[in-house]
Amino acid sequence: MKTNFSIEKFLNEFKNSKPVQAIVPLGYVPNLPIITSVKGELCACVPLMRYKVTGVVDKTLVYPVRYVFTVTIPECKVISFEDLAFDSAFVNVDFTKPVGTFRHEAVKNLNKEEYAALRSRLFAEYDKMLDFLVNNAEYSDADKQSFKTLLNQVLEPSLKPFYHAIDKNFFLRFLG
Repeated sequence: MKTNFSIEKFLNEFKNSKPVQAIVPLGYVPNLPIITSVKGELCACVPLMRYKVTGVVDKTLVYPVRYVFTVTIPECKVISFEDLAFDSAFVNVDFTKPVGTFRHEAVKNLNKEEYAALRSRLFAEYDKMLDFLVNNAEYSDADKQSFKTLLNQVLEPSLKPFYHAIDKNFFLRFLG
């Protein structure tokens, strides 16, 4: 069965979904998903974190990933939720303190439209990967490299340790 799954559409709908609204405090937003497999099912781990605008250009505060939902793809069924504040791997993380600032070096020279276009290109690469994983569509080494390059450009560097802790395999394949 062919499905046209859009990771961008999914994230936009997910942030307003009942599970997120019921569990996650206001102000937390989904970040770039981690594509993984759980018990043989294709899933997206969706990290949620928050930003705080300071009013100073390039000094928006980036806070640690706090919550993670794991959702099946393409069904979008939540199969797990984790509050990292209660995970022993994050015992030394102060979730009330920022871990970085936005805009980081890789995107510092982009204006709002250019940054949005870059994110859209990354979401298109997510969709291409998911089309391969769900529908066995064509996916080349060049596609994988394009995804990796865009992901490393868009993801805030201060969040990489959280991505590593959440899914080491994804981190090593695409962010390491």
